[in-house]
Amino acid sequence: GNSSADIVNSVNKFLNSISVTIPTMATGSPTLPQDALNPLRIQPYGYYASFVPKPQETTQLWVGNMNKYHVYNGELYDNSKTIRLIKTDGSLDSTAEGLWINGMKGQLPLGIGTNAANEQVANRTIYTNREITGTAAPYAASEIGSLKKVNVATLFGTGSTALFVNDPDKNYWLNLLGYNVAATGTVTLADLITKPELRQVGSVMHSTPILLTQSGKISYTSGTIDTTDRDDYLLFGSTQGLLHVVRAGKNATDANRGKEVFAFAPNEMMQNQKNAFLSETSSTLGKNNLFYGIDAPWTAHTQYVAKSDGTLTVKGSERNTDGSTYNSSNTNLELKGLQWVYGGLRMGGKSYYALNLSDLDNPELKFHIDPANSKIYKSSSTTTGVTALSYMGQSWSKPTIAYVKFGGVKKLVMFVGGGYDAGYEDAAYNQTNGIGAGVYMFDANNGNLLWWTS
Repeated sequence: GNSSADIVNSVNKFLNSISVTIPTMATGSPTLPQDALNPLRIQPYGYYASFVPKPQETTQLWVGNMNKYHVYNGELYDNSKTIRLIKTDGSLDSTAEGLWINGMKGQLPLGIGTNAANEQVANRTIYTNREITGTAAPYAASEIGSLKKVNVATLFGTGSTALFVNDPDKNYWLNLLGYNVAATGTVTLADLITKPELRQVGSVMHSTPILLTQSGKISYTSGTIDTTDRDDYLLFGSTQGLLHVVRAGKNATDANRGKEVFAFAPNEMMQNQKNAFLSETSSTLGKNNLFYGIDAPWTAHTQYVAKSDGTLTVKGSERNTDGSTYNSSNTNLELKGLQWVYGGLRMGGKSYYALNLSDLDNPELKFHIDPANSKIYKSSSTTTGVTALSYMGQSWSKPTIAYVKFGGVKKLVMFVGGGYDAGYEDAAYNQTNGIGAGVYMFDANNGNLLWWTS
């Protein structure tokens, strides 16, 4: 070649003349989450998020799994502590079975069961900040500042419980509940149980799992601080667009270990990447248009209160000086047990969400910071327009929660960076929009923007 173009053409011609099929293989990353109940010790368990890249296929959803392993001799081992998860060549040993049978994917509570009133209910619990309005088709979907449960009753019921009966994307919800049905067409409750099962989890790449401990006791024996009677859960996001809360398991005989307690599906995921809720073979745009969903690291603000028996809990305590519980009207946060979680989407979008998980049976949406529309949705069902949010990019920051003195009072706040400007991927990029070049401080309780600099 006499020029750079000649060399480029020669290389391209060579590459096009050969065809190599790269076999898919599982990969992933291990995590040893920080223990909020006892920060002085590392738990003897690690979590491995595995996923299967398929760059040669047309799917936009790379699927994966999450499992729990023993930390033994500085490495991850199977449930019997005899087989290392990661072999000497760096590959995963498929014979190393984790403490969760077939991982959390294998424990997904799919299908339909019955409740105490002998009513049909979906075994899987999904929450969303979505609302369906209108009295006739076409029905409209919009975002709200609270969580609604997606289940059999809300999808097929009548009256006040029929929250999603008229959802134009109803069949996508059915896929998340575990039924492999077409994206369009009518599906009735009667024939739902005849549909094939859809059991899948999006890959967990950058959403580092965090340990949520709802309660436990601290013991001291022979100079060693330990914990007992723990109630542990694992929180992480997946590229499918779900935030998962999974029961970590008290012991090896815990029948619910590895089972998903609930998943949060933000309304914007239904708007922006609903095909990720279908089977992985349903999407066709390939690796250059991967779904990223909720792929950012999240953080938890956990505050314990003590019960009379010495149990530390994030729920109410009879020993609070004012008799309050965690969800009382008392505004003094120091008297409450709290477990609030915060996080973004990374390449899945620009949003930050905050959830109140102090009671996992009744999770609450505290607020949604929505830079794409320059709005903040709050749990009080109010929406605030904030121009400064228009300068935020993709939400890559792991939120930092701290107390500061603001306006003369102690206030719990959330710090995040301005984000990543996706326009940087353009070779001709010359930033003039200021997107991402900032630091933001929000009220960690209600989402109000308190301060920013750019």
